[in-house]
Amino acid sequence: MQALGRTLRRQRWASSKEAVRVCFLSSSTKAASVDDGNQGLVITPRSSSPRGGPFGAAVLAQSVGVMSELSKAKLSGFVSITALAGYAATGAPLFYGGAAAAPGLFESGAALATAGTFLCSASANACNQIYERDRDALMNRTKRRPLPSGRCGVGFATAFAGVSGAAGVAALAATGSSTAAALGLGNLLLYAGVYTPLKQRSELNTWVGAVVGAVPPLIGWAAAGEPLLLCVDFLSSSSSLTTVAAAAAAAEATPPLDAYALATALYLWQFPHFFALAWRHRLDYARGGYAMVAVNDPTGQRTARFVWNYAAYATAIPFLAVAAGATSYMFALEGTALNALLLHAAHKFGRDRSNANATRLFRVTLVYLPVLLLCFVLHSNRLKQDNEKKLLTNNDNKGGLTLGDALEPLRRAGQRLCVHEVVAHARRPTRPSFCPLDAGGASPASAPSADADGSSRSGDTSSSLAKDEEVLLAEAAASTNVTPTTSKNESE
Repeated sequence: MQALGRTLRRQRWASSKEAVRVCFLSSSTKAASVDDGNQGLVITPRSSSPRGGPFGAAVLAQSVGVMSELSKAKLSGFVSITALAGYAATGAPLFYGGAAAAPGLFESGAALATAGTFLCSASANACNQIYERDRDALMNRTKRRPLPSGRCGVGFATAFAGVSGAAGVAALAATGSSTAAALGLGNLLLYAGVYTPLKQRSELNTWVGAVVGAVPPLIGWAAAGEPLLLCVDFLSSSSSLTTVAAAAAAAEATPPLDAYALATALYLWQFPHFFALAWRHRLDYARGGYAMVAVNDPTGQRTARFVWNYAAYATAIPFLAVAAGATSYMFALEGTALNALLLHAAHKFGRDRSNANATRLFRVTLVYLPVLLLCFVLHSNRLKQDNEKKLLTNNDNKGGLTLGDALEPLRRAGQRLCVHEVVAHARRPTRPSFCPLDAGGASPASAPSADADGSSRSGDTSSSLAKDEEVLLAEAAASTNVTPTTSKNESE
């Protein structure tokens, strides 16, 4: 009897689950059941759950699913990761805690920058779907989205876009950076107000969309409290400082080369990525009436030329980053290998403009960008210098765990695999590192070398610390006109 009772309960639950229909009906649809002005949630169950609980859970799950589709959660998540890369590249803490304790919660500034960028992107994507709902219904790729499929109404989508946009800008403002909030709001308006309508009118929409995709690293950089322009430090200087002192501080400031290098990489990457996607779906874009390069390019020659040109432009980024002092030489080596892979895929697509080659090119771009970003931060001179300062000041990550702290073991492992290190150590084990492609961006003399057992030698670091101590003692003695001597106890 108990088994029969359980079977009957399962059957009732299955029937009630299948009966649930969550319909966010569009404004033009007339609901046959209780609604809220045909603009929001309309639930039309054929039968109710015995206790009401499962029905509510199913509604909640489907509502979250609809909001996820409106926001294009995967795309917005990727955008927020690029913003986090810009935040982390400043050397700002990502996690509470330090080396002495395991990393704790996500640091509030990093969390607000990531969440704020995600919400702004979600709002922009929802606005895009509201504007294009009629055209989306004509395309196979988009006809199952919430609005054209009838699972979502314009009123609900508009409310979602407004709430997420306002929350995103507020989160960015909560980081303490008005620049980050302004960039988030401006990027939302650029995507929803310029890029989206332009898709139906001009091929230039692709170039405008690339600008939108390049902004998130700048948002993250600004959210960490770093200026995007040197004049910002001058204008925001304390009133207690003199004009000369403020000007001197601005002159000594480091240009935000890392932020603009990341933004440039993202801008150039989007062209091979999107042109490959557009070529695969060119017939769908034609049905929707979009002004895409692929739609107006029957042979694919223009598309292939754009793909090759922008892939070639991207080859300059690693060398410019090294020349500007943003990264070590190793980034140029790894970046060249990545760009060779991208150029190879672009070349194959140019020779045979098939959907299969477009798919391969698209997949290569999906691998290319995250690996390029990882290599950039791995060899960032800024992060390496921050770590060296911590060593000199005996700061045990009291301010929190930074990206540089997290990447330090990977840098050391890469250095142990360096051919220059292996050869130099085999010839003279006590010789300091002379690797010209130091993984962290430090000078060869200050880089810790590896022992035969794979452990890192700290002799170079110790000698560097001793040198710095001698310099400090000499400066102190010079300021007091006293020759530094050893103490009585030491002499005895």
